[in-house]
Amino acid sequence: MIVNKLEPNQSLSRAYLKIKPDRESIAAFKANLARLINLIDDQKDEEFNKNFLIDFLRKTYYGD
Repeated sequence: MIVNKLEPNQSLSRAYLKIKPDRESIAAFKANLARLINLIDDQKDEEFNKNFLIDFLRKTYYGD
């Protein structure tokens, strides 16, 4: 199996490279990611932790 290593700018479509996130979006992502990392419990199973991931995605990308 041959693995080709690509840089992010090579793997992303040019349309995505034109989108510039604002500082508020980055700050909200960091805060929600930190919250997610604190809530995840390694001792619990995947079914328990998936609810935290769902909340993270909902608050980060699909919230108000």
